[in-house]
Amino acid sequence: MRSVKIQGFYLLFLFLTSLTAVSAQIKPERNNNKEDTSMHLQNYLHLRDPFRKPMLKVSTEVTEGGSIPELERYPLDQLKLIGIITGPKKNKALLTTPNGRMHIVTERMHVGNRRGLIKRIVPGTILVEEKVVNLLGQEEKIETTLEFEKEKL
Repeated sequence: MRSVKIQGFYLLFLFLTSLTAVSAQIKPERNNNKEDTSMHLQNYLHLRDPFRKPMLKVSTEVTEGGSIPELERYPLDQLKLIGIITGPKKNKALLTTPNGRMHIVTERMHVGNRRGLIKRIVPGTILVEEKVVNLLGQEEKIETTLEFEKEKL
């Protein structure tokens, strides 16, 4: 029993001396340049905290049609109502933009370049509420209806 303890201590002693010998051979590279050290610190400061939700970067720049949805690029009078789909829960409408693309819209979606809000979709019309600044600088709501185009005979 005593010889097992001695062997255990001997193995522990050998292990610790080998660690110190290896650590003595590995010398950290000393760099006297303070700029490199500050660069390393700056790189670590920009790392994301893994315990927080990632922040989404929102682009404030508006490129040509890049971050603006297509339905919000055109004024309401340029959007054409093609069809209305009535359902038990929601009504939907089919709009076309001047470039010919078709979009399905529902209530509470934004359309038009003044970010009009679709209030109601009923058979034959769409009721859109836009916020406009009047001559006095006050914001007022304007209700616009989009209807089917009259067919030319």
